[in-house]
Amino acid sequence: VRSVSAVGEQYVDLVPRSDSAPYLDDGSVIVADQTSIPQPVGPMLDQMSALVESIPEGQLGGLLDESFNALNGTGYDLASLFDSSALLAADANRVGDRTRALIDDSRPLLDGQVDTTDATRTWARSLAGITSQIAEDDAQVRTILQTGSGAADEARQLLDQLKPTLPILLANLTSVGQIGVTYHPSIEQLLVLLPPYLAATQSYGSSLNNPTGMALSEFSLTLGDPPACSVGFLPPSSWRSPADLSDIDTPDGLYCKLPQDSPIGVRGTRNFPCLGQPGKRA
Repeated sequence: VRSVSAVGEQYVDLVPRSDSAPYLDDGSVIVADQTSIPQPVGPMLDQMSALVESIPEGQLGGLLDESFNALNGTGYDLASLFDSSALLAADANRVGDRTRALIDDSRPLLDGQVDTTDATRTWARSLAGITSQIAEDDAQVRTILQTGSGAADEARQLLDQLKPTLPILLANLTSVGQIGVTYHPSIEQLLVLLPPYLAATQSYGSSLNNPTGMALSEFSLTLGDPPACSVGFLPPSSWRSPADLSDIDTPDGLYCKLPQDSPIGVRGTRNFPCLGQPGKRA
């Protein structure tokens, strides 16, 4: 059932479902599920009337003029828009199930957005503060943008110059860091005891009561008492002259091999505690 106009004048438009038989003849019955009727005109007119009444009096003419100016000459574009909308609606109808599934699956996401409303508002206020600060410092920001490229080029050139040696430096720093971690208790003890030791030394050797202005101290040099450790090192026949500063290869394992209870070199490295293995001497 179709209508010629909005005021009525309905007629029956028989549209075949296919080009093949059976065909309608006298006495044929068309079941209701194969028919369609137009939308009621009354509700549409009521909505149109409410829309017109919502426009303030005296402004309807202006609205029509503005609408004419906006839409005049856009017939082809509007037709393309309507055709595209029809295609979009048809595609949406074909994927209706997936569209409904998408809407259902989006509910947890939307619920999460509702739950984080306060956080979103806080973020927006913080962003507004940042943008306002940038607006206040517009001159400085422009200076940074103008000179930033030059600074970036200088930094790139510096990194290019450091590229050959930087990995070696970082590797060495890693070794130093590992030593610092191993000897952390000893370093901590040194930093604890060194300040009071220096303070005591300054108080003992103060020159306030010495008219010469020199510190009150006495130094003596003692050599070979007790003798230095020579066990575990190169024999005297392999010793070099002190003036020989050249580099030579030496065998491994050169260290003082005297017993730990020997009175010689009691403060040597052989009596240092091994921090890597507590309870063992170096």
